[in-house]
Amino acid sequence: MGEVNKPSSFTIPGDHINLLEALGMAGDMTVYGKRDNVLIIREQNGQRIMKRLNLNQQDVLNSPFFILKQNDIVYVEPDKSKAIEYSPNTRIMPVVIASISAVAVLITAVLRK
Repeated sequence: MGEVNKPSSFTIPGDHINLLEALGMAGDMTVYGKRDNVLIIREQNGQRIMKRLNLNQQDVLNSPFFILKQNDIVYVEPDKSKAIEYSPNTRIMPVVIASISAVAVLITAVLRK
């Protein structure tokens, strides 16, 4: 889930799969995916356990959450640049600036006459 190219549920043909293989099946992370903050949600003994993994560090290979288990959820969080890009404020700002510029040009034209 999250910032991967093909988010979906996958059926794994073998016994297990590791996190990198799962991300590969999902079409890899998008450019907005935070590689240093991938969330694994696992249910153990009726409790949901959440673990964040940093794929930029080599020790991620030793984490018990690196090998995924049945029904694990992998969530790739978007980075801040995507939040800013898709923010309603950033979509409205160009319209506001263009409107102010148009009014300034109109006022200048009227005052010159």
